[in-house]
Amino acid sequence: GYITGTGLRIITKDDSTTLDLPPLTGGGYRQAYQGWGPDSKGFVVASGNYDYGLKTKTFVWDGTNSFQPLTQIPTVQAASDAGLVFGEFPAVWPNSQYGVVDLVSGETNVVAVGSQINRTSAIDFGDGGHLLYNNADGTFLWTSEERVTLDIDFSPSRVNGKGDVIGTLRRPGPESVIRRADGSYITLKDLAGDTTGWGNLNQPLDISDNCDVVGLDNGPGGVRKSFLIRGNGCET
Repeated sequence: GYITGTGLRIITKDDSTTLDLPPLTGGGYRQAYQGWGPDSKGFVVASGNYDYGLKTKTFVWDGTNSFQPLTQIPTVQAASDAGLVFGEFPAVWPNSQYGVVDLVSGETNVVAVGSQINRTSAIDFGDGGHLLYNNADGTFLWTSEERVTLDIDFSPSRVNGKGDVIGTLRRPGPESVIRRADGSYITLKDLAGDTTGWGNLNQPLDISDNCDVVGLDNGPGGVRKSFLIRGNGCET
């Protein structure tokens, strides 16, 4: 879907429909600034104006009813394709707490983001429940079982459903790499094999569960073009 002036437009195979967010408490239009989905569970999540009456800025559509307020996490930062959303629990700064809500069961899970006074920003939320986020304490890969501190020289951008992370390793590079789920690295050049006629594959955009990578490249002569690397499970 994509954002319209006052709602989200959901594009289907047959037609399209605009879903307007509920009006503000006391009346007036509510604008949607950000949206996620539809995910594999059929949920659409929208973030709009904060409503002091409902105490949230996040609303969820389940594919059948109108948008309903999400009060467990008023401010959502990321959503996975598996019906999970990450954001900030209701709290007065600097006592911020962050967590994950399962839209199917309604269960919540606090994410131990480190020092609570540090503002935390989500980078990506993978379909396997892997959450990439950073704050003043560092950059982390979180699941419900563990939290892993990523290398200080690694700048991640996306994570797949298995926990493989695409990004840039600044030293000794910079070099576009995949951090495998086991913590080892493989460069995109090694994964691609023959890169004759290509540059540094310097802008990876996304990664599949098979480690297929799409991105943009500034090649010889400044020619900018797209690339697709078949990942073969992140093996050379």
